[in-house]
Amino acid sequence: MFVEPAPTQYDLKFSVFRIPVSVHPGFWLMGLLMAAGYNRMDFLVVSIACVFVSILVHELGHALVMRSYGWAVRISLNAMGGLAIPAGYYSVSPGRQIWISFAGPLAGFAFFGLVIAAEIGLLAVAQSSPDYRLLPSGKSALAFALNQLEFINLYWGLVNLLPVMPLDGGRICAEYLRAPTSYKGKRITHQIGMIVGAIVALMFFQIGSVFAAVLFGSLAFWNYQQLQQSNQRFY
Repeated sequence: MFVEPAPTQYDLKFSVFRIPVSVHPGFWLMGLLMAAGYNRMDFLVVSIACVFVSILVHELGHALVMRSYGWAVRISLNAMGGLAIPAGYYSVSPGRQIWISFAGPLAGFAFFGLVIAAEIGLLAVAQSSPDYRLLPSGKSALAFALNQLEFINLYWGLVNLLPVMPLDGGRICAEYLRAPTSYKGKRITHQIGMIVGAIVALMFFQIGSVFAAVLFGSLAFWNYQQLQQSNQRFY
């Protein structure tokens, strides 16, 4: 479902830890749509920046584990989020594939811990100063950035571990059920993804989170399509 878009002349390109990264213009559009509800320009910019940093950290988790296995890998950030893409086909055991899939959310959880530590340190320094204006108030861009980074890296990471293909949790579920080499495992994987995706979409819709509801509704429908099309072909 998640396919890398064709490159454009407007792609932003750089490297992190010698891993090539490309950012498609659609990524910024996705970030802008997610931040459209904020009525402050600084909050909008901070929100997009937090999404960028958080998704990059997530994909670096995948990519660094791939590289530890000797793979050449690159990262693509696009309108669907991000992808860590190996340069070629590499044979991998189920255990290693599970570790690759889990490494993305794990990197986000580690980053969440760093943000919490930074916030605690900042508050400690500010409280020891006579100038209490150093304290990040709820209305400041700094406090907003800290809250955004904490929310994205903790809650998005947990949501990403739900057993819904092609999320990381779905890939872990697929490996556990031997879906890449088992017709029955493949069908069960998509059945789980369809049901869980639909339930989560309904939950998000009920709390008014339209973007997440549409996302999980789309994932549920994609798993339904895969289930209908399933046959003896393997992944």
